[in-house]
Amino acid sequence: MTIREDMLEAMRKALPALGSQTESLAKFLQSRLSLHEGFLNRGGQSDLYYTVFGLESLMVLGRVIPQDNIAKYLLSFGSGDNLNLIRLCSLARCWADMENRKMLPDDVRSAMVDRLNTYRTEDGGFATHPGRKRATAFANFFAAGALDDLEAEIPEPDKLILATQALQKDDGSFINDPDVGVATTPSTAVAAILLSRLNQPAGEKTADWFWKRLDDNGGFRASGIVPICDLVSTAVALHAMSKLGHHLQGRQAESCRNFIFTMRTLEGAFHDNLGNPTPDSEYVFYALLSLGHLA
Repeated sequence: MTIREDMLEAMRKALPALGSQTESLAKFLQSRLSLHEGFLNRGGQSDLYYTVFGLESLMVLGRVIPQDNIAKYLLSFGSGDNLNLIRLCSLARCWADMENRKMLPDDVRSAMVDRLNTYRTEDGGFATHPGRKRATAFANFFAAGALDDLEAEIPEPDKLILATQALQKDDGSFINDPDVGVATTPSTAVAAILLSRLNQPAGEKTADWFWKRLDDNGGFRASGIVPICDLVSTAVALHAMSKLGHHLQGRQAESCRNFIFTMRTLEGAFHDNLGNPTPDSEYVFYALLSLGHLA
């Protein structure tokens, strides 16, 4: 199962918890959709990155997606020659969400795979810029997921595993950049999720590290020095922990569920934390992912 498929499977389990709130959530997402240019970012501009979140959230909610219009938007980027790594990976994931995989021409698919591999690093991982010697956790995660989405083999997976493991600290956490020694919940989560996909689980130290990021208010904090919990850290921590066989139960699960719903806005969407009241499709995605793991 790919990283994308695994997340979608978890998100679908959130529907019973939403109940009658599903309709308002779907209406918010539809308001963020430009029929000819994908989903809008927080600045009101069409954005491939946000199109992933909007597209998959609407899919999970069972709403009809204008597949032909989305496909035309995706085709406008060609093989992604003018995109950075994250947007290129977003393009690949959006194509994987199309019901008809033949909408993506074979030559474009092949060119996208070739372009992704230009981001390969000397240590066998991936970086956000070509020609780098050492990999980063996020680049490894996004690139490997994109190759899966394009139905391509991940080249030399053993080297990718070692490049990811090289980012792990003694306490089980993972840094993103080998030149910056600060581990966060998101960087640890993407590394743990990727290693699980590569059949090399991160281990119990990593699970213990996640448990220490669980806040008394119910959510997860981005690091040990961040005073508040946030929706993104909560979602990725829950997803990564599930790969390690750890799940919130009982009062902890209920407290976490309550935290997620405190991030719900009057218009029926979700925002990230108490200091960021702006909702968008990204936070809806992470709310669904979180609730799915608490189902």
